[in-house]
Amino acid sequence: FFYIPGWGDLTLPIAFRAAFHLGTSAMHTTFYKASELTPSTTCVRLDLTPAQYARLVAYVQGSFRPGADGLVQYLPGHTYAGHDAFYEGQWAYSFWHTCNTWANNGLKVSGQRAALWTPISGGLFRHYTLREPATK
Repeated sequence: FFYIPGWGDLTLPIAFRAAFHLGTSAMHTTFYKASELTPSTTCVRLDLTPAQYARLVAYVQGSFRPGADGLVQYLPGHTYAGHDAFYEGQWAYSFWHTCNTWANNGLKVSGQRAALWTPISGGLFRHYTLREPATK
């Protein structure tokens, strides 16, 4: 998905390979300033305890495929906007395990409200509102 920044860029061969675990995965990370993170329909605040935060960090760290040296494997030359990066991912991407499924599982691991399963972002955000704190 290096060259698929939006759904309009997706081709049938790429979608087929992704849907049926016929390719590798990558961790796409985007870097934000705290001032850029304002509550919206696609950005909610999670108030985590130190233990919940530690579980979430362990989950995220475990999603990167380490190299022979034990470090994450940065994939140079791939970016959408200059404030993001790609790394080798640990898990295979498919219709059943999408980026939204991955995020939902992170919410579960850290003790937050989450969907039973969701391939789309709507399943994540329907558990949170702008006025409601994001903790159990």
